[in-house]
Amino acid sequence: MKAFITSCALSLGLASLPLAAQQDVSHVRPCFTHELQTMHTWQDRAYGESVQRVFDEAKHRSQLRDDDTTVYRIPVVVHVLYNTPAENLSDAVVQSQIAKLNEDYRRQNADAAQTRDVFLDRVADTRIEFYLAYLDPDGNQTNGITHTETTQTFFRPLAT
Repeated sequence: MKAFITSCALSLGLASLPLAAQQDVSHVRPCFTHELQTMHTWQDRAYGESVQRVFDEAKHRSQLRDDDTTVYRIPVVVHVLYNTPAENLSDAVVQSQIAKLNEDYRRQNADAAQTRDVFLDRVADTRIEFYLAYLDPDGNQTNGITHTETTQTFFRPLAT
């Protein structure tokens, strides 16, 4: 489930990548996380029900009075796949998007005060922050970013 939450979070943050990047990323294709999750939900009803339970629980908790100020920190690894050197995003771009994602999740983004009235009862500081992992699954040090050159020029959800 942690992987699902991380995947959702990253897809939200990285979807805005071309807008905030300091390098030309006009060639960047969108992430297919949402499409893959939808496909998994269609294929496995239990998966979809599990995802819905997580969202329902999160909504329920957000409506409770909660004096807990714990900030939950989630380690993530960002995998940059590229076909040409121009498509290889810099570590600085990835780091800036993690920072932007954290601003949004903590409701510390510059435009938070401009939230439309209709959404005000649904916004909150989620007390969730993401950080680039510093250890890989084998306990080795990492910067949390991988860069992989590929011959693929297009990515789409896997068909079954």
